[in-house]
Amino acid sequence: MSCPEESSDLRVTIDQAKAQAFVVVPIGFRRDMLTASYVRSQLEENGVLVTQEVENRISDLIESPLPEDELLTFLIAESKPPVHGQDGRVEWTVEEVEESEQQDEENSKSYYDQSAFTFVKTGDILGKVVFATDGT
Repeated sequence: MSCPEESSDLRVTIDQAKAQAFVVVPIGFRRDMLTASYVRSQLEENGVLVTQEVENRISDLIESPLPEDELLTFLIAESKPPVHGQDGRVEWTVEEVEESEQQDEENSKSYYDQSAFTFVKTGDILGKVVFATDGT
């Protein structure tokens, strides 16, 4: 199937946010000129990614009746807003020794008794692993 000579008859418009693409079929557009390959080529010329969902909408457009006295504006593609993934992390359940436990009788800190380590016993649960989630 060949493309029609006047590619300006069928228009592809994209909204300002670039979230939706419409195919505008003008009044009097010939039904035999509205083919899947022609619509696909017009979409690709305007930078619209043709996915399986867009292919399904192209089929819906071709099967839909064309109004005789008004423009047909058909939503052909729309984007989905991005979903941010979450980073993986470890949520620690073991708490550090509080400062009040490190103070001696005179309310002064003993820097010699401080430890950089938190002591645990076998079988203690130290934390929980939270796996990363994918974004789109």
